[in-house]
Amino acid sequence: MTELEPDQKNGLCNRRWFFFFIFLFLQSFPVILYISSVPGDPKNSLIFGLSLARILLISLTAGIGLFFLAAAVIAGMRENRIQSVIKDRWRDGRLFLLTMAGSIVVSISAWGYLVYLGSGTDGGDNPLFVRFYPFLAWLVLLGLQICVWFWFQNYGCHIENLTRYRPVLVPVMVVAAIFLLAGLIMAVSGWGIVPDIFYWGNPGVPVLAWQLWFAMAASLVLLTVLISFPVLRVYQNRIDWIFAIGLFVLAAGLWLAQPIPRSYFFPSPRPPAYEIYPYSDAGFYDYAAQSLLIGEGFLNGRIVTRPLYILFLAVLHGLEGQNYTGIIFLQTLVLAVFPASLYWLGRTMRSREAGLAAGLLAIFRELNMIAATPLTEVSHSKMLMTDSLTGLGICLLCLVVFRWMRKNEIRPVRAVLIGGFLGLLSLLRSQAVFIVPVVLLLLVIRRKSGWRGFVIESGLFLLGVLLAVSPWIIRNGIRTGDYAFDQPSQAVFIALRFSSSLEEMETLQIPAQSAAVTNHILQYTRNYPMDVFRFIGAHFLNNEISTLTILPLRASFTDYRDNFQISTLFWLDGLSKINGWQWLFLLFNLLMISLGIGSAWTKWRWNGLLPLLVHLAYSMSSAISRISGWRFVQPVDWVGYFYFCLGFAELVVWMFAISNISLRPRERNTREIPSHRLAGGWIYAALSMVLIAGLILPVSEWIIPQRYTPTVADFAVNKVTDLSTVKTSIGSVESFMAQPDAVQLVGLSLYPRWYKAGIGEPGSGWAAYKSRDKAHLGFMMIGPDGDDQLVLFQDKPPEEFKHAEDIIVFGCQRQDFIDVRLVVGYNNPDRFVYSSDNPLDTCKIE
Repeated sequence: MTELEPDQKNGLCNRRWFFFFIFLFLQSFPVILYISSVPGDPKNSLIFGLSLARILLISLTAGIGLFFLAAAVIAGMRENRIQSVIKDRWRDGRLFLLTMAGSIVVSISAWGYLVYLGSGTDGGDNPLFVRFYPFLAWLVLLGLQICVWFWFQNYGCHIENLTRYRPVLVPVMVVAAIFLLAGLIMAVSGWGIVPDIFYWGNPGVPVLAWQLWFAMAASLVLLTVLISFPVLRVYQNRIDWIFAIGLFVLAAGLWLAQPIPRSYFFPSPRPPAYEIYPYSDAGFYDYAAQSLLIGEGFLNGRIVTRPLYILFLAVLHGLEGQNYTGIIFLQTLVLAVFPASLYWLGRTMRSREAGLAAGLLAIFRELNMIAATPLTEVSHSKMLMTDSLTGLGICLLCLVVFRWMRKNEIRPVRAVLIGGFLGLLSLLRSQAVFIVPVVLLLLVIRRKSGWRGFVIESGLFLLGVLLAVSPWIIRNGIRTGDYAFDQPSQAVFIALRFSSSLEEMETLQIPAQSAAVTNHILQYTRNYPMDVFRFIGAHFLNNEISTLTILPLRASFTDYRDNFQISTLFWLDGLSKINGWQWLFLLFNLLMISLGIGSAWTKWRWNGLLPLLVHLAYSMSSAISRISGWRFVQPVDWVGYFYFCLGFAELVVWMFAISNISLRPRERNTREIPSHRLAGGWIYAALSMVLIAGLILPVSEWIIPQRYTPTVADFAVNKVTDLSTVKTSIGSVESFMAQPDAVQLVGLSLYPRWYKAGIGEPGSGWAAYKSRDKAHLGFMMIGPDGDDQLVLFQDKPPEEFKHAEDIIVFGCQRQDFIDVRLVVGYNNPDRFVYSSDNPLDTCKIE
């Protein structure tokens, strides 16, 4: 990098400055005419139908215009004392810096006041907004014009310097051509625009325009500071850590400051406790974690999906107990690493400016998703979902793989550890296994030390993946007889989508076995190859559109609503209904992404495409599963705005080059660790570490003692047998249990929620929370007999019914729930005992 030094060859050219100031002077006339033409209140008229306030505003506008006229006169005069003083101030840089700073302050202040006036409930109809709009808008434009003019007058304009960046243009044009081809295919075929019949998700919550501007402005400020103070180069590593930690602190502070919003996955609190409890997918992960903590393993030895996230929640419960606010707090601290990791990835692949902009956009987008929670279905740090954590894991994976690939020497230990990390990531989200071919492709292209290097690194990488996942697969085979990687029911859901219609899907019966699922998918693909090709292509393009529309497609410099805070679902139409200026925003976003991809290719070749290839692989994995959009692509939709930031950083380099300011390539840590230090024992140590990490999942089932042993169950029955409530509710325990559908359960109560008659949670979720004809308490229960949905019919909320209580239940098994006749907290039978308002003491349905 070089310091900001003025181009003395340009200096002050009287003629140029004369016409520039005349141009600014002439701009005052339409502003005055606009102010004069705005209808006013006749009661406040002073002269010519103008009020005193409007006369003052016109006078101020005219005064500014006359100032520029005077400046033009001075610039057009022959050499005089005033010009000499101005030129002296220009040469020492003070005039330039003061004018630039003043212009920026004026523009930002005028724009901020415009936004303030337009942020009320009446928006643009505010009388003050209408009257001040032309004047304030002109001030904003004045500041921008003066900044641009002074910059190029100070540093010059050297278009010829762009020739050195010609190699970047070829890959940029190739990427742009691919985008154009994809657009033509979508326009002709409807791919990615016409929804498929299965799981066609909406676009994700976007970044707002002002947030994008702020991120770009912050990166420019950072670049200016680094150029202006070359002494900072001595502290390269410290600066990086300061920015990474700063982004972490900023993300944690802003995200934690947001209240936990009510959503589908965290419904509104209800009696009796009025606490927040997870529901649907979030509830599944949580009660599976609760099952692990009571010593019943992963849901009594079943194969569960996302086992690593379940273990993560179990750890958080171990630290915070049943305090879900505290659990969200700890999870947010972990997820706040994401902006910092994006900074490191951008810093490594391009520059600090790119990393800072990407990190800020990640922070802003999370805030937007939290704000949009009441409006639509989202997934973010305030929910117990895997999407955000998977996004963090994939970003970290891209960072470590990129640093591994750019080394010229064989790195066996890194190969093992990265393989293990990817294996663990696939236990967090199974689609991560699709990233394995991406890494192998890069290894083939790199071929460090020839094919021998490829064989060594790829073999150790695959061994790392295998060691990480094999303990879980072996555990599944031992516990269930099915050596499956993921929950068989999840695979069944995917197989059912290989159908030609919803009606056909409803009639299919596929066993929850890996072989049956695979056979159905292969058979349908052989019978209907074009249909499979069609829906995979459609869902893949829908993912790409969702990624693209994360960047703003609309902007207003003054309208507060949906431009500075989210208040409507303006983004749900995606690309299907964009018009007017939105096409220019779309074109700009595509060009910036193309520039980012092209510059990454020029600098790093295939390594520079790593995040893009990872994104495409993950997107294809969901498309094959016939799901797309929304949270299904969220773990990798950051790749779009990441390459946008790389493109912006490249554009900034070009802009500085035009001004004859050269930005030196950033210093990189080129220290190589000798290979002999990482051989032999280090490789075995890495393999052992990965294996131990993979063993954590099955071992966690063995080391946690069982809470509800047969002895405890007998104790619970004996404790409640003599209660008078038992006899009045079910008679004797022996006679009640003699009925065919009677059940007796001992375990932990979870998520009690009471509903009035006709009220329940939306969707096809849990039977306990469905709307019913009678008022009822719905709750979950986990224990030695598995997980169950329970319904206790109660006209009033049972005030003493607690979450996470040790209970014994007597009830009747229905189709999808247990009709509770009596529930007792056997540790507190005096206060925690409730019987059903259903008068029947038998399980027979009348």
